[in-house]
Amino acid sequence: MNTARQGSEKGAARRLFALGALCLALVCGCSRESGGPATAFNQAREAYLNGDFAHSRQLYEAYLKSGQTGQPGYSGGQFNPANREEAFWRLALISGLSGGGKTRTVEVLEAAIGDFVDDRDKLAVFMPELARVLESERKYAKAADVLTRYTEIDGLPQEQRAVGLLRLAKDYRRLKKLPQAKQTLDRCLGLGPQTGQESACLAELALVAAMQNNWTEAAKVLEKLVADDQRQVAENLFALAEAYENLDRKNDALRIYKELLPSYPNKVALAARLEQPGR
Repeated sequence: MNTARQGSEKGAARRLFALGALCLALVCGCSRESGGPATAFNQAREAYLNGDFAHSRQLYEAYLKSGQTGQPGYSGGQFNPANREEAFWRLALISGLSGGGKTRTVEVLEAAIGDFVDDRDKLAVFMPELARVLESERKYAKAADVLTRYTEIDGLPQEQRAVGLLRLAKDYRRLKKLPQAKQTLDRCLGLGPQTGQESACLAELALVAAMQNNWTEAAKVLEKLVADDQRQVAENLFALAEAYENLDRKNDALRIYKELLPSYPNKVALAARLEQPGR
């Protein structure tokens, strides 16, 4: 094993986390506390910036636990919210760095959500991240539960709600809960084009329709998408041609495949379609 390379990688990781820590401190405007539990917080921050993540984790945990009000876990603290947010984020980062799966990261993020249960702005950050970690572990049912709660937050900006609904629909699709996926996408589309997610929701809706073998609906959605949005025209055209094949519109499918010859990135898949449309 190349110990020099290991040392270099560890050093790079420490520099990256130190930079991230400094940025977070500047963005959040985190302040130094003084006295009592604040000593643990200040020491935790210093240890983190120095790359001593094991010690930093212990100190951040001590700081959060010192703010408990008799409840299990971390929640219930009344200390500086910005500093508590920093502590949770850094514990989540350290947990991800330490290996052993993402169970600990999930626990930290769940604790943060419990801690900030009445803070909409904090929930709007921690909940999507928890869902992302769960999705990376293929725990789509749990991710869907988190995203359901996230998309129901009162006062959540419509743009963020639309992104959450799209992610929720994708998790439902992965779980083969296609009716729920379609209902969620209808909600996303109902928020209007100003959210910036209309095209992505339409593409997902077409995919759900195809999985339901509703090729008429898939073709209808894709025709609208191709007409309205030129940003992903090659991908959408290929999907439309597939829908046409399944509707026995072979000539329309072949025409689209030929149009895609100069631009479609997957030449192998396109060649197979050109040779035998309908397969």
